[in-house]
Amino acid sequence: MSIPRFSVDEFRVVDHPLIVLRHVDVATIVLGSTQDESLINASSGVEIVRRRGGGGAVFLDAECVTWIDLWIPRDDPCHRSDVQTAMVLIGELFRDALGQLGVHGATVLDATHRATPSAVCFASSGPGEVMVGSNKLVGMTAWRGREGALFQTALYQQQPTPLHTLLAIPEREPTEAVATLASLGIEDFSGESLAAELASALRLLGSKTPEITHARLS
Repeated sequence: MSIPRFSVDEFRVVDHPLIVLRHVDVATIVLGSTQDESLINASSGVEIVRRRGGGGAVFLDAECVTWIDLWIPRDDPCHRSDVQTAMVLIGELFRDALGQLGVHGATVLDATHRATPSAVCFASSGPGEVMVGSNKLVGMTAWRGREGALFQTALYQQQPTPLHTLLAIPEREPTEAVATLASLGIEDFSGESLAAELASALRLLGSKTPEITHARLS
């Protein structure tokens, strides 16, 4: 099996923050950069993409998920050389932006949080990720290059298809603990509104005016 790897070339030439709302037409599993192809259940019947950042697998479909890529160029005030510090800053941006949209009580795991690895993103946790209690609201991964850092994030409006039914992983693996927007009482939500709040927060921190765009996940 040859799994396509997410391209980062489009970001390398961008000298300002870029917020990309990603869309999928069919059910898709996004694997972490080092996850083995043997995780894929041959009968799953979904598309597979491998991202550049590490961490566990994420399930996407057209109805239940909002996936946002956030590019921070190296000379931007919000760029941080330490990856964990950078993740925490981005997590705080998401928490505050979601707060403007009615999400209350969310917290951000700090840089001292010990990552809990798992084959599934929403069954684990790491610095910078946004939590509601013990459930994950925003999953996050990062890729860093000479030109800047790319943060790829996912949050769910509704409960996703459990990845344990689509991946070949042991039953002892922990299952997803997802805080959905619906479970928090947020019914009138759009990725565009979240992107606009993120852009506003970045400007307040001194960033150049962020660009917001749409693209397919590929």
